[in-house]
Amino acid sequence: MYAEILLDARTLLLASAVAMPVFSWELFAMRRSVVDSTSKGLSVFALAHILLTVGVVLVGLRGSIPYALSMVGGNASVMTACVLYLMAARRFDGVSAPAVWGWLAAVVATLLMASMLAVDDSRVRVVVSTSWMALACTCTSISLFRNTTRINHHRWLTIVSFAGLALANALRAVEAATDHESVSGLFNSSSGVIGLYLSVLVLGLASSTGFILMVTDQIQARLSFLATHDVLTEARSRGSFMDLAAHELRRAERTQSEVAFMMIDVDHFKQRNDTMGHQAGDAALRVFSECVRTSLRANDTLGRYGGDEFVVILPDTTEADALRVADRIRLALHTHPMQTRFRALALTASIGIASSRHHGLLLETLIAAADTAVYESKRLGRDRASVARSTVPRS
Repeated sequence: MYAEILLDARTLLLASAVAMPVFSWELFAMRRSVVDSTSKGLSVFALAHILLTVGVVLVGLRGSIPYALSMVGGNASVMTACVLYLMAARRFDGVSAPAVWGWLAAVVATLLMASMLAVDDSRVRVVVSTSWMALACTCTSISLFRNTTRINHHRWLTIVSFAGLALANALRAVEAATDHESVSGLFNSSSGVIGLYLSVLVLGLASSTGFILMVTDQIQARLSFLATHDVLTEARSRGSFMDLAAHELRRAERTQSEVAFMMIDVDHFKQRNDTMGHQAGDAALRVFSECVRTSLRANDTLGRYGGDEFVVILPDTTEADALRVADRIRLALHTHPMQTRFRALALTASIGIASSRHHGLLLETLIAAADTAVYESKRLGRDRASVARSTVPRS
């Protein structure tokens, strides 16, 4: 008896209408407390929940409100919500999803359902609406799955939830197309109806939970990044870099490998910062850091030592290899000038290189040697790389 009540179509619709707004409120609350890029998609996902709730309520009130409002408004709201879920997933992953998609989906869904009023066969309406929702949920699941670099168990929960919603809608469409009795009433007890409403409740809540956990994961990753990186340039902070460099030097000592250390100064930075303003100076540092990062190899690490001074640790690298990296950095700076309000401003750098082969594996010694080489580059006219002279006695 209790099982029959719990699996009653009206009960499942009511449970969905109660549960979805709770998750919408939590998503909107998270959106207000998160102001950076990690909040992308939150508002859209919450709006989708609201539209889904409105649609479920309108559908559930069929017989108590005008049929056109229930059938057109209810189905169009749910169909639009499914498209918004896809938009939210894409925005969360930083993929373009213009707001016009949502408006277009709402208009097309409303017109499509309105045209169904002229169709006597209710199976057509069910097949059209559920097929639309199955396609939208499938696209959402695929969109989340394609970003393989971020897949974890929370993302898998969301992917599987939307895949389940797609399957439930697809099965309902097949049932409606092949079994006339299954669409004889909105609240009939056919397996397709019960399965669809149950999936909306269970998998809808599961996808919401998964999405919230995905956002939480991203927030935690962002906080972890900020704890070890400079906010302005996204290079490693000084303390984080020094710890990593010390670890790399210990590894080099164990493996008897060579390490190169590089110090980089932005040429004429103080002068430009004073004449053009601090905002232009910050912009120059961001462009500079981006050029350096894209010129490094996968195992190299960039750190901000202080002000306009940057440091790089290059594992398993000889002086000759380090000079080639330095040339790539200089070329990147020449080909990617900073765009100011009036003109493109070229950035150059003075680079000093020290290797463990000639200066040992003591971090302080490498820093001092590279710093001396930087001053040599400046003395020779800047925009160049110099190698520190050996301080290790010949045997």
